[in-house]
Amino acid sequence: MAVIGFGDALERLAGGGPDRRVIGRSERPIPTIAFTPDDNQVATLEALGRLTFWKVDGGGRRVITGGDSQRIRCVAFDPRGDAVGLGCFDGSIRFQDWRTGRDSGRIEASGASIQALAFSPNGRCLASGDSNGHLTLWDAKTRKPLLDVDVHQGSVTTLAFSPDGRWLASAGYDGRVIVREAVTGALRASTSCRSGVLGPLLFAPDGGALIWANRFGGFVRRWDLSAGGDILSLECSVQDMTPTPDGRFLLVQIDGERLWQLDAATLRLRRRLQFPGATLCSLAISHDGTRLALGGLNTVEVRTFESEGFANATE
Repeated sequence: MAVIGFGDALERLAGGGPDRRVIGRSERPIPTIAFTPDDNQVATLEALGRLTFWKVDGGGRRVITGGDSQRIRCVAFDPRGDAVGLGCFDGSIRFQDWRTGRDSGRIEASGASIQALAFSPNGRCLASGDSNGHLTLWDAKTRKPLLDVDVHQGSVTTLAFSPDGRWLASAGYDGRVIVREAVTGALRASTSCRSGVLGPLLFAPDGGALIWANRFGGFVRRWDLSAGGDILSLECSVQDMTPTPDGRFLLVQIDGERLWQLDAATLRLRRRLQFPGATLCSLAISHDGTRLALGGLNTVEVRTFESEGFANATE
């Protein structure tokens, strides 16, 4: 395992300029935020499980679901359709049309709280992980189980499919990161690190490496899945992390005011962004790479994201 140094990087202040737009206000902090597949809405999952859809142009709330009576723990969008999967505290997986908010069925899973969801790249399968360390692969159309296996001692914290859909990776509170063949469940590789809330989990664009963060342990790691299995590690505070659409860079939320841009292949620091006075809880980049969504203690913001200028910044 190699530990990456920081080096010097350009510090940039990103205050309230013309590129900043507050599109909504929430009642509770927002630990999860994501763009819908068409990039026209931002979905926010508040603490205690309420999911809200906001129009990016500032048109207000589109759909609200969940809350104290139906606590949603995690969300996943079908990349090829209009379905959004909602993993719930009661152990169910519920489906809605994210454009209209209409219910479209549910799965009664293991009974343990659903902690992680991920659709396959072609949208045909949905993987779920629960608080008992159980992993299930579902047929997204028939809602029937295709694979059912115990994978972690303790809760599954995050899931990810490889870009070609062949491999399914999971990470758990036990500190283990495991890669399996999605269809058969056959083990490909596994590694361990300090226990904690691991996630998010990201495959490199070519599927040859896996990247994850430990939110409590304080590091980002990149695991080469080829022969040798080298692991790079960057010690830093991590609250959230998201890749740029091309997979070349990572945006890492360091604290309530700061984001770091890392080279995804080397984990080297390329640039710092600072938001003075902000209290950031989560972040997401639009699929077209032009906008950055920020979830705060009670605000939802969208900012212009100049991908080329940002990606080409150097130490």
